[in-house]
Amino acid sequence: LDTSQFTFPVIVDEDGALARQLGVNAFPFWVFTAPDGTVVGRAAGAIGAEELDAIFRQLNDLQPTA
Repeated sequence: LDTSQFTFPVIVDEDGALARQLGVNAFPFWVFTAPDGTVVGRAAGAIGAEELDAIFRQLNDLQPTA
């Protein structure tokens, strides 16, 4: 992670508690959330830069619910 210089938050789950809660079954595993923290998508495996950009654009378009 230190050398990858990701431009988005990365969670390191050292004891595996979050992985168990989210049902992680692969590495890497992605969890996408709405602005309110609701899980809106999950993906296992590598995601290319173009696909990741498209996902982030969709997430940016989500509006918080009242």
